[in-house]
Amino acid sequence: MFRDRAEAGRILAGKIQKPAGSCTVTGIARGGIVTARPIADLLGCDLTTIIVKKIGHPEDSEFAIGAIAEGQERKPYLNPFSSGVDRETIQYTVSRMMNDIAEMRASLGEGNSVFRRRWDAVLLVDDGSATGTTIVAALRSIRSSVTNNVSVAVPVLSEDAYDLIRSEGVQIFYVEMPYDFEAVSEFYSDFREVTMEDLATVLRR
Repeated sequence: MFRDRAEAGRILAGKIQKPAGSCTVTGIARGGIVTARPIADLLGCDLTTIIVKKIGHPEDSEFAIGAIAEGQERKPYLNPFSSGVDRETIQYTVSRMMNDIAEMRASLGEGNSVFRRRWDAVLLVDDGSATGTTIVAALRSIRSSVTNNVSVAVPVLSEDAYDLIRSEGVQIFYVEMPYDFEAVSEFYSDFREVTMEDLATVLRR
């Protein structure tokens, strides 16, 4: 178990070798940014951010059927569980989420966005992954406009998430992949909500 997201990032950093060339460690907002900060510091890479919103099932918002990430393409990633959901409903949800993403980006600022330039390598970081859906959406968006050289780092993930992310042909760095995975939060002593004020502090370091 990790004490908090920052400790998870420090432990995870010990498993990663700094990529060659211009590199950035990109945290998925919100929790992934906190985990990415110590990795960027220890590897000596820039810290950047990407905003991704989960698309929940109309009958259960916590059940992910896909995700949408900021970027030039703005095409949602939809997993197999989306097959029974009306496409107009999904499109309406995506439009609303893109507005939320734009508002959050305005709050975070453009200067720390992974899309501000091209990179030789991007290390995409989240604080954990139950399904892999959010990471895949971010991964595809980065590849479409920033660089094809993307790897993923996550402290803890499920076997299903690992298989989905690996199917994208990327390397994954992780600390734990438990057989009985239920939720990311159960692997942290402190998994409190990350506020915009918290992110402002992390990004100023």
